[in-house]
Amino acid sequence: MQAGDALAEVERVLGVQFPVDYRAFIAGHGGLDEFVPPAGDFLSIYAPGRLIEMNEAADRQNASRVV
Repeated sequence: MQAGDALAEVERVLGVQFPVDYRAFIAGHGGLDEFVPPAGDFLSIYAPGRLIEMNEAADRQNASRVV
């Protein structure tokens, strides 16, 4: 599934609309898991498919959703 199609599915399932810059980032990179300088904080930007599965898991556990 292409990034645009995957994002459209996530938007439909979660009932959200992502900003243009996020859509462009996902189209070019797919996601991100790395330490970000200068503080060395860890940043995760989840790929579209992960967003659906993580939110479904959060729903099952009555936890906060991830968007």
